[in-house]
Amino acid sequence: MEWRSGTEGYILSSRRNIALRNDSSQSRCPVLYSDAPTYFCGQTLTFKISAAGQTDRLDSLGVCIDSQSGEESLQRDQAVCISTNGAVYVNGKEMTNQLPAIGVGSVVTFDMEVVNLLPVSNNNLSEGGHFKLRVTIGSGSREVVFDWLVDQAVDCLFFGCSFVHSGWKVLVF
Repeated sequence: MEWRSGTEGYILSSRRNIALRNDSSQSRCPVLYSDAPTYFCGQTLTFKISAAGQTDRLDSLGVCIDSQSGEESLQRDQAVCISTNGAVYVNGKEMTNQLPAIGVGSVVTFDMEVVNLLPVSNNNLSEGGHFKLRVTIGSGSREVVFDWLVDQAVDCLFFGCSFVHSGWKVLVF
């Protein structure tokens, strides 16, 4: 699991598995994505917070189908994420279920499994059949489980994070 190098506002460790949100950029920073869609359904993706800065409602840790440049948060379409205040977002909409707030020492896990393909055959994948992923996000001693409908068949996703303020340090594995 590696973060993408060269993203403004982030410094990476030599193995590119630890990202530090630095204060080099005064403006809002883009989302830091993985270098490729390397999170596969059936695996557990883990984020461990080893340093924390000031929290912001737009902060996010999560997974997404595409790595759109210019986005400032994973609180958007085609993504699921948790904010540092514990709010969970699915395709940009906040869920009623809340997880504990994230700080130093927090460990957040994402697990996904393919639940089913709603009527889709190999011939009409492009015609917008829905693909359902069961998502489990764990933080602290709590977890939320929900089904995420995506409009394309996917079994590998990008992961990403975004922090408005500097000081956040995230290990991914």
